[in-house]
This record gives sequence, structure tokens and C-alpha cells, in this order.
Amino acid sequence: PTPLISAHGLILYRHTSPQISHVATGVGFSVAYAPLSSNGLWLFGNNSPLVPTRPDQQPEGSASLRCLQLPSGTVKQVSCGRAHLAVLTSTGEVYSAGLNCYGQCGVQPTGEELQPFDEPLQLHHIPHLRGKISRVCCGLDHTLFLTTRGSVLACGWSADGQTGTGGVESVLEVTEIDGMFAEPHNRVSAVFTCADSSFAVTATGLLYAWGNNEYGQLAIATPEPQVCEPTAVDCSSLDGEVVSVAAGGAFTAFLTSSGSVYYAGYGIGEEHGLDPRQLSRMRILHNGGNEAGQVTSIHAGLSYLVLQTAAIGCQELLLWGRYPVPDDPKISGTDSPLKLQLPSPIRHLSSGPTDLVALLEPC
Repeated sequence: PTPLISAHGLILYRHTSPQISHVATGVGFSVAYAPLSSNGLWLFGNNSPLVPTRPDQQPEGSASLRCLQLPSGTVKQVSCGRAHLAVLTSTGEVYSAGLNCYGQCGVQPTGEELQPFDEPLQLHHIPHLRGKISRVCCGLDHTLFLTTRGSVLACGWSADGQTGTGGVESVLEVTEIDGMFAEPHNRVSAVFTCADSSFAVTATGLLYAWGNNEYGQLAIATPEPQVCEPTAVDCSSLDGEVVSVAAGGAFTAFLTSSGSVYYAGYGIGEEHGLDPRQLSRMRILHNGGNEAGQVTSIHAGLSYLVLQTAAIGCQELLLWGRYPVPDDPKISGTDSPLKLQLPSPIRHLSSGPTDLVALLEPC
């Protein structure tokens, strides 16, 4: 990728290959891929466990690139964490790569806690998964797997209960989340995570949350800072069913079927002076019925939130929160929405814990 423009601390890249249509983002690295048409993954960035950082390994004038290929099948979907990634294939199998010190890659750790699997980096098949996988979703150091039958599996770091398996010990093997998801009326249709909080939406429109809740970001009525099992979220005050969740570090945003966006927790919006006991209450952030630019998707990192709208040919983003500026050691950001217009329509948008990557259509 080559730099395109820099605005408000964001750097946009354009890739000239028409084959690339999707991107997934971690901490300091991203993965470009072509769903269902290629077995290749193109990694770029400066996260040393995943992308080489030595000067002699970096092409002059561009981001460092490395290519991985699936042993068989084609790539369907990719998700990235702090320093690991999970790859779902067209046949429902899952491969992983990167740091595995907490079992986040779905296999037993090797004991070399601060090292990647091996060098050169390789994709490793995750064996013995219970069911065919339809989606993978990486948190900072844990991974969620959604099966075609609507169950949820998890592995990795669980000090805040983010695996949903009932405890705070690391889950070193992929384990099914028991309990309410086993009920026929609670089959899960979507899972969401980014940092240490996890969410699931069921086929009947119910919302469940678990994991880190120090700032009320799970939107559930409990003072507990860690919630170790999926817990129902009361959405009766919302103007529609929750269809998507963007989980940040200390906040969570919820997109409803009416196009409105609500949030809970701390770090965006007008929570200054709010009683800490009220942080778990969902507050309106964007009214889909009264404001121009219907929200089409929501994305979050540890400290920022992005709404993608249909305005101006799907070229507009609304940003809240705080994010690092590459050429400024200070942290920049905004407590009110910053409107960012991109030079061409967005092909695919991905938010990682610290990085936001937009893949743009050719001008």
C-alpha cells in the first residue's frame, strides 16, 4: 500500500489490486484479502510478531508487506487482535497465527510466551472445533468463534471474563460457552469484541454481554467489574433491535434497526459529571430518524468510535473519542463528532484496537 492522504491523524492507503476487497486490522498491522476468491493474505504494518520490522526486510517507500497462503481452500473472513489473527475459510475451518501466550490462537501455548509460533510466520490449523464455523472475532488477546448452529466458542485471555466460559483463567483450548446459548430460542446470529468485552446477538433479537465492565460498558445492571458469563442486556428503551455492536476499551456503541446509535460506558459523548453508577445506562449518540446521513455500520477501537454513513456516496465517516496522531506525540481526538469526508467511496472499513483502515474504491 502507498500513502494517499493524511487528515485528522488518519493515514489512508490505496491498494491498486482490483482483487483486494476486504481488510482486517490489529495493533500496528493489517491484513488485506479477497473473500472466497483467493487463498492469500497480505500483511502490512510494524507489529514485529506478525510483520518484519528490520530495515532490510521493508520495501523502500512503502509499508512492510508479507504474504501468507492457506494450505487449502479460500479465505472467507479475517479478524485481528493485539498480535494474533484468525482466518475463516470457505469450508468453515479456521487457521491462526501470531502470539499465543494465552491460547488465543486456539492451540496449546508452546511456553515461549513472548514469541510468535515460529519464523517464518505460518498459519496453523485449529483442530477439533465443535461445529462448522461461520465467523471469527478477535479481542485483544482472546478469540470468539460463531458456529453455523448458533453456538459460541472461545479461547484465550480471560482475566475479565471475556471468554464467557465462567472463570478468569486463560482458556488454553477452544471451549464452547455453555448455558443459555444452548437453548433453541437463544441461537446466536452475531458476535462482537475488540478489547476485553464481548457481545452476542441472537436470532430472535436478544443481546447478551460479558467480560470487562469496569466502566459500565456492558450496559447491564450490575456493579461487578468482571462478568464471566453471558448476561442479558435490557434493550427495552431503544428504538429498535440491536443489529450491530462496536466494543471499545471503556465504552460500547449499539446500532439499532432504526439506524440510531446508543452507547454505554465512558470515553465518548457527554458523560462528564455523570454519576458513575449511571455509566451502564444506554444514552443516545446519533438519532437515525432525525439526522442526515443514515448510519450503515459502526466500528470501534480502544478509545475511538466511527460511524459510517450513506451520505455523499458512502464517503463520510463520523468520529468520536481519542486516537494517536502519527506525527504528533500528543494524543488527539474529539468529544463531539468529527466529520471526515474521504476522497472516494469506501470499499471496506476495519477498526482495530488502535488503528482504523479504509479500503477505498479507485477514483
